[in-house]
Amino acid sequence: MEASLTHATSLHPTLSLSIAPSLLAAATHCRPSVLVHLPAGVFFDPFTASHALARKQDSKINFVHLASSVELEHAVGSREREVETVVVEVDAWRNDGVSVDIPLHTRYQFPAKGQAQPGWTRIASELVPFSAPESAKEEQDYVEVRIQQPKLVLTCKDEARYVEGFYATGLDSLFPASHKHLARQNTKVLTPSQSPKQALKINVPVPNAALLAPIKAITMATVLAAAFVVLAHLAFNVLPLIQHAESSL
Repeated sequence: MEASLTHATSLHPTLSLSIAPSLLAAATHCRPSVLVHLPAGVFFDPFTASHALARKQDSKINFVHLASSVELEHAVGSREREVETVVVEVDAWRNDGVSVDIPLHTRYQFPAKGQAQPGWTRIASELVPFSAPESAKEEQDYVEVRIQQPKLVLTCKDEARYVEGFYATGLDSLFPASHKHLARQNTKVLTPSQSPKQALKINVPVPNAALLAPIKAITMATVLAAAFVVLAHLAFNVLPLIQHAESSL
């Protein structure tokens, strides 16, 4: 089985899976599934996935979404169990094997620390291109997030029947420690004896920690300025009209 990522530097990457027909040739009595364990901050996009399957009129693929509750108002990783597992169930496959795209979306990670450039200088260089020298400008900050290689599993009617290149194990053994709470059952399955070990990598943008204080100051100043303008408008425009109306009664 092959797995690859497209748009790996965006907030909406896609994980593409491809299962060669030769891998399933001896497993016609089994139902293949793929386990995709996602790290904190990377989430399955069920709406895009369902629309994509509807457009392709593909009823042979089913996504099972195993997830714990996610608090969108908190920083990524603020809760230990904020992880997800996607189970791709394959009901049937063609002679050319199985291919499926899994749409994902990511959230900004914790702010990057240790930036040499002061926050006010960074903001000035972004807003006014000529306010800072080229050496003071920095590219977008990223953090590398790794996704474990997806795991192919076979659920077979005849558990005693041998499938070449696969070994038997409990389903929950294929869940890492961070995802153990998502394993619903420990049925006996088959998984390939050899599989890629190298993790897939996504570069997720992160805010610059040096910008937090200037942004807070600018936001507060903007709110106060807006409040002052509203109060001034009430005092110099609205209040005189009310007083004039009362005096004319």
